[in-house]
Amino acid sequence: MERNIDSMGRIVIPSEYRKQLHIGDKDLLNMDVLDNKIVISKANPKPTDVRREKILLYNEKKIKELREKYPQGMILECIEMNDPYSPVPTGVKGVVTLVDDVGSIHVSWENGQTLALLEDEDRFKIVK
Repeated sequence: MERNIDSMGRIVIPSEYRKQLHIGDKDLLNMDVLDNKIVISKANPKPTDVRREKILLYNEKKIKELREKYPQGMILECIEMNDPYSPVPTGVKGVVTLVDDVGSIHVSWENGQTLALLEDEDRFKIVK
């Protein structure tokens, strides 16, 4: 099969070839020159890519656990907040509004503050 190269040096890989090799959008490809020919193949994931996928899965699992542990509407009491600028004072209670995608526990505090808690950084207890 013949294809033209555009002014940017790009070439379209025919869909039947992509299907045959299970190549999807944003897949990583290897390109080599062998015997005066360009050889293109689907790349195997690098160990760092595999590790990153495991970390993402771990994070998704951890976020799910946090959301189950601190559901919306739960009441928490601040014991100590590790925030140098405007910590929530000890003893202030608040209502969990959400756990975001990075694991911050967002709380609407009874003193009007809306600072989030971090389970590994701040000290707090569940009231109900």
